[in-house]
Amino acid sequence: MHTIQIQEFNNISDQKIYLENIEYLKQHLNEILEVSEQTLAENLIKETKILLKQTQDNSKTYWEKHEIFGNLTKIWLNHWNHYRNRPEAIDLMKSIDNLTNYFIAHFHIFLGLSYINEGRTGNKQEDFKRRVSGFLIVSESIDVFLEYFSMTQLKQIYVGVKKAFVSTNRNITEYLEEEEELSYLETQLRAYCNFILLRIEQSIDKSYLTDLNENSSQSQILAISEKIVRPQYQDVGWDLLVNNYQGELILGVQLKTKMNTSSDWAVKFRHNILTDSLAQKIPFFLMAFPDHFYLWTEPEIYSNQSEPTYIIDAIPILKPYFEKAGIMPEKIRGDSFELLVASWLSDMINSEQLPEEFDESQRWLIESGLYVAMSGGDLKYGATE
Repeated sequence: MHTIQIQEFNNISDQKIYLENIEYLKQHLNEILEVSEQTLAENLIKETKILLKQTQDNSKTYWEKHEIFGNLTKIWLNHWNHYRNRPEAIDLMKSIDNLTNYFIAHFHIFLGLSYINEGRTGNKQEDFKRRVSGFLIVSESIDVFLEYFSMTQLKQIYVGVKKAFVSTNRNITEYLEEEEELSYLETQLRAYCNFILLRIEQSIDKSYLTDLNENSSQSQILAISEKIVRPQYQDVGWDLLVNNYQGELILGVQLKTKMNTSSDWAVKFRHNILTDSLAQKIPFFLMAFPDHFYLWTEPEIYSNQSEPTYIIDAIPILKPYFEKAGIMPEKIRGDSFELLVASWLSDMINSEQLPEEFDESQRWLIESGLYVAMSGGDLKYGATE
């Protein structure tokens, strides 16, 4: 719980630009150094490449990688201090600055990941404090050194932080029963997670712009523009949204606490939503009530008056969640029902169950294709997120 597992965080492609930077340094250091100093510089570059290769070893702990980047930072800062007053080395110092910033960024991010994932003592309170400290360090790293992480790295961090954020959802009963210090730590963790997610989302949006250039085809421009403007058209009244693992919106969810609804009532309610809103052509539309789910799948979703593709008895699906929350279906309020359905959706998104392992109450997830579509995806709250 509350972990961020980053696999192959420093692969060759992520480090390529910095390896090229080192080659540039090697070439230009030789131009300004005396022959006696060139050997020292070459040894420094060889040592750097060896250490960087070690950070690609997934058998090493996050703490060990943190220490490696600490050593890289120290040796290059010493080198920078040695040559910084040479007028002929001004441009070279800019490259060294960029390289050391990369090392410092990863020095901090691996320290945070170590605090989150490693060093357990068995003391629940102390271990939780350590993890929260780790999320703080990761949030600072992402905020200050965002440009020094590749898109692959940011996506891995985003998925891990999102899971940690969703796993800390609390209902009123859980909040009131928590110890004061634990509640405070939980709130801190959620705040750090939220900030990390926000900064990465901002970065991903900006990255679409860098894909545009004067040679871009019209189809490329339209595809990228759709990703950029999509958030402006999400205000369609959704309570919950699900993106697939590629970031594409695949499911919109409407929630109501009304009981004993009919499919006719659901069709009319859906018609009003799609008539009065900027409807998006997404593959799945789910209307969720405490006792019933109504699911529309494409191409039926584009017809306002169509009958649901699936009418589902929600009682056996949501029963464990109601019991955990200590609330009766007929007594639940809107905000609590949102958290409850979000918890179920999150479990489905992150589930490792095989299709044949699902019981009859959730076979519709397999038959409709929704389970596969949202596997490994991303849950969002509200239309304006």
